[in-house]
Amino acid sequence: MRARVIIGLALAVLGVQPASAQAATQIGQTGAQIGACGSQTRVQSVSDPAGPSYAVPAPGGVITAWRIDVAVAGQAAELKVFHPTGTADQYRVIGQTDVTFPGTGPRQFPAQIPAAAGDVLGVTGGYDGCYATSDPASVATGPGDPDVGTDFAATGVFFSELNLAAIVELDADHDGFGDETQDQCPAQSTTTGPCDLKAPFGRLTKHPKKRSKSGTAIFKFTTDDPAASYECKLDKKPFAACTSPKKYRKLKIRKHAFRLRASDAVGNAAKPAVFRWRVVN
Repeated sequence: MRARVIIGLALAVLGVQPASAQAATQIGQTGAQIGACGSQTRVQSVSDPAGPSYAVPAPGGVITAWRIDVAVAGQAAELKVFHPTGTADQYRVIGQTDVTFPGTGPRQFPAQIPAAAGDVLGVTGGYDGCYATSDPASVATGPGDPDVGTDFAATGVFFSELNLAAIVELDADHDGFGDETQDQCPAQSTTTGPCDLKAPFGRLTKHPKKRSKSGTAIFKFTTDDPAASYECKLDKKPFAACTSPKKYRKLKIRKHAFRLRASDAVGNAAKPAVFRWRVVN
């Protein structure tokens, strides 16, 4: 069972303040301390069905904080995230946070590790209070210290739960930053600051005379956003992508209306600029 954060309770435990209750999940847990991990690597391969899951829930997101309870200051660890490869006891390290524990008692550490649904928590490092015995939960173990991007092959399994928790935040725009505490604009992948809400302003720099005897019309235009794109519309035809200059031929003798709409990469678009004219004999 995953421990879903409600009203920011679990985030408060980790010293992180959520913007909303549904975009962050705590996985893993801290508490009872029994065994020292030693220098080997451990992966929480199976979570206790009656307890919290150590796996990242769907649809995935970003691990933005860790919490771990240890008793000895000065000990170090590498808090890792593992991706199951699909082969038994085989994992790939997708991210880690290196920590040294100051003082005593609970520790919490910031992180920024994008993770997919099903990725699981683990740790490398020799420190006290690393795990507690638990059946049917199990931890896969093995020698060595695998780096990010490399595979880890577990050589042993024992019934226990890691004394380790993490916060997973949603990442709606897939920019690698958690939507709650790391990204002020989850709707736009181009920024982690305030959302860009300014629409580009399209301006006509050339157009026909108000009364023209020519069946050809040429429009030139520009905008205050060099990266903006344009859409043009003639009379009742739909808007279509266009560039400056835009040329129309074989116009009928009657009134016409040209509309120009500029938009930016995140979809901001201002009210179209309009020019009306009449083709005469």
